[in-house]
Amino acid sequence: MDRLQMDVRRLASIQAIVERQSDVGKTKIQKISYFLQEAVGVPLEYRFRMHYFGPYSDDLDNALSLSRALGYVKIAPDPNGFGYHVTPGEVTEDRWFQDYDMTKDTGVDVKTIAQVIDILGKLKVHDLELYASIHFIGNSKSGGSKEETLATVGKVKPGFKAGQIEQAYQKLQDANLIHLS
Repeated sequence: MDRLQMDVRRLASIQAIVERQSDVGKTKIQKISYFLQEAVGVPLEYRFRMHYFGPYSDDLDNALSLSRALGYVKIAPDPNGFGYHVTPGEVTEDRWFQDYDMTKDTGVDVKTIAQVIDILGKLKVHDLELYASIHFIGNSKSGGSKEETLATVGKVKPGFKAGQIEQAYQKLQDANLIHLS
């Protein structure tokens, strides 16, 4: 895939998240994008690494900046100093990716993408941090079984109690977003 196709796919996914949420933070965009790529299979080709608030991609942050520069989103710091507000931008007509067919290009149903955005978008960022961390660790070399994953998450995320981690893991399984033994 060439660079332009990848940029279009990334910008289209960011636009879908922002439009469905109307006012979303950068951290929530990071976590929803992580799940779109890693759990649902949207080939965004981001490289995620574990960060303070769970999986994080510098490439995604760059795509957000590009989206802002092109006028597709607005990014403003929270007046209380807690992160950023990302809202739909000035460019609302004749977007160069408005006819982008995510299903044809990625093989992932647009309805599935919308459902994942809607489900995860309802969660608080704190919960998304935990969910994404469980998924990331569970699918990494240090993950493995459910028990190993839960134990590792407990060490990496000491601010969460064992019961919270177990409950979040179960919700991921119920939503079919994690598959571990």
